[in-house]
Amino acid sequence: MKTLNKFRVTIIVAIFILVSDCKRINKNTGQQIDRNNFQYDTTFNAAIWKEAGLYVKGRMSKYIVDNKLAHNISKDSLYELLGDPDEIGVNFCNYLIGSKDTTLSGNFLLLHFEMDSSKRIIIDSWISD
Repeated sequence: MKTLNKFRVTIIVAIFILVSDCKRINKNTGQQIDRNNFQYDTTFNAAIWKEAGLYVKGRMSKYIVDNKLAHNISKDSLYELLGDPDEIGVNFCNYLIGSKDTTLSGNFLLLHFEMDSSKRIIIDSWISD
């Protein structure tokens, strides 16, 4: 009987963690954000980006690239706008924005930013896999 009760408690805790991870509160607006809400507009919003899941970041990334929002801004300004990148190279940085499939086999989509030779200014951006 004790084993069954422990199992029930474990299941309840696991469900609570899954549910609570899907909903977050935007620190700036105090509104609840569903990180995987498919109804977000693709227009970039820094506050939503910082709280969003990969789906929303993927949609916003297209807007960032298409409208060249990060071109000619400093690396530090980019980090302030989007948060810390998931990967930093000598003259580039990447943000994880999604996966090409659901197997988590390494087929990730990245928002890539290329920096100039001084490694200070963003000169190009694109979505890569």
